[in-house]
Amino acid sequence: AMHFIYDTGLNEYALYRDCAGGLPPHYSRWRMAMSHLFNTYGLSLPDPPKPQINGSWIHTSTRRVGVIPPCLNATAEIEWLNNPDVRKALHIPDVVQPWDFCSDEVGDHYKNLYSSMHDQYMALLPKYRALVYNGDTDLACNFLGSQWFVEALNLPALSPTTPETQPWTYNDQGAGFVK
Repeated sequence: AMHFIYDTGLNEYALYRDCAGGLPPHYSRWRMAMSHLFNTYGLSLPDPPKPQINGSWIHTSTRRVGVIPPCLNATAEIEWLNNPDVRKALHIPDVVQPWDFCSDEVGDHYKNLYSSMHDQYMALLPKYRALVYNGDTDLACNFLGSQWFVEALNLPALSPTTPETQPWTYNDQGAGFVK
């Protein structure tokens, strides 16, 4: 499974699209995914063993600066958010570093405050209507995780006369399911 996900060019954010920028090396994709998993549980991903060439150790860096997640093209976001007029409109002082899509500095020090957003949803739902939406070809934030989350809220069906899950259509085209 790891080979299929990391080495074949599978776009984990849009299953039927090519990876923007080509296929990154297997190891860097694996390490990024594993570091986020380890951070979730408050653990540090150990440094990898240094690779060998003909029995000799070679120097490799484990630090990445400004790494874009695989298969995404963030050029437009980076250029726009670093535009001097945009930074001025957002009141970002000149001493603040340029914005980047991903930051090891932030990622390495990020601590999850909540293991679930269940309590936050339950506090907001009596006051607001909500839509939990995800794409049907997104493997990173897939429909199954969203479905399990919504089911765990234990909310009543839309009405007692309709089934729990029903098709959602827009302009006579299937758009997903609603619960």
